[in-house]
Amino acid sequence: MKVILNQESIRQEVKRKDTSNTMPFISSKELKRRHISISPTEEQQTIVKAIQEEMQFVSSNKWPIEMFDQKIKTKKSMVWGVKVS
Repeated sequence: MKVILNQESIRQEVKRKDTSNTMPFISSKELKRRHISISPTEEQQTIVKAIQEEMQFVSSNKWPIEMFDQKIKTKKSMVWGVKVS
């Protein structure tokens, strides 16, 4: 819902129809008139699974990244003769 309401076309329409001087507002009546497309459940599950796999991949590679980062810092320290944090 947040993604849909933050779309530029929706934001422009809300600004155009809003007559208040405070925060932009869209009535529940106006929202109910809109057709909001939602992906089929199977597609949503496929997307969630892909994101979870990516998150697992990133998590499994944190240690090597940290190890190489420390090696780079150590090498910089040796080359420049200054402790690099």
